[in-house]
Amino acid sequence: MDGYKGKVALVTGASGGLGRSFCLALAKSGATIVAFDQDAAALDRLENDLQDSGSAHIVFAGDITDVEDTSELARRVAANFGRVNLLIHNAGVTHISRFADSGPEVTAKVMAINFMGAITLTYELLPMIKKSQGTIVVMSSVAGFSPLYARTAYAASKHALHGFFESLRSELVDDGVHIMMVCPSFIATQAKTRSAGDVSSDGLSRPGSAKEQPGNPMTADYVADKVLRAAYKKKTLLVIGRIAKLSWIISHLFPAFYEKKMLKNTKGELE
Repeated sequence: MDGYKGKVALVTGASGGLGRSFCLALAKSGATIVAFDQDAAALDRLENDLQDSGSAHIVFAGDITDVEDTSELARRVAANFGRVNLLIHNAGVTHISRFADSGPEVTAKVMAINFMGAITLTYELLPMIKKSQGTIVVMSSVAGFSPLYARTAYAASKHALHGFFESLRSELVDDGVHIMMVCPSFIATQAKTRSAGDVSSDGLSRPGSAKEQPGNPMTADYVADKVLRAAYKKKTLLVIGRIAKLSWIISHLFPAFYEKKMLKNTKGELE
């Protein structure tokens, strides 16, 4: 982890369970932290911990779907540091609803946050990432490579992230920029680090809110450590956890069997 000392790391969804773990682990390693999240109250709590750690940092409360907010964040980073060595796309929402019940409106909201938010912010920061020959880490999911019941929009957003960033990787090879996709099993991210209102009336919720989770969820600290070590080693794909690894193998080799098992494990949430 000493490899992050003196680096500038920007984390989206920074005040949630996993984002917070990323920020604190990077701060401990000596990195400068830029924490971006919509939850201003939770960001204040994160900032107190970053101050206690003695790390250089900026916290920025904003909406990743708002172009003005992402542009202002990029301007502030440019003015203060002039570079980004590590960008972690961690912000995101999920939903628990069948498409027939939720419709295209929910899909549009999930895509705006999980996909277009990451694309817009990447565009704003790309000159600074190229300058530092930095690394982009994209937090995907098992739903990024396989189907998931009652998560049509969530799965679509994660599949889209793979298509975009794995293609972008080929465009940035000559610039020395590295991109890593991360597909973890279930993570215990819903610790009391957020403000109220994590689940909205239209079924949108923070990742980690699912009731039906096969296996024991991993801790956010464990996942953050695995991701940061793999990013430093410049891996292109990281599948974390026993369930994720089994899902990767089975969904590719035996897709029909995988779908049957997935339905058995998840369909009960809406019954």
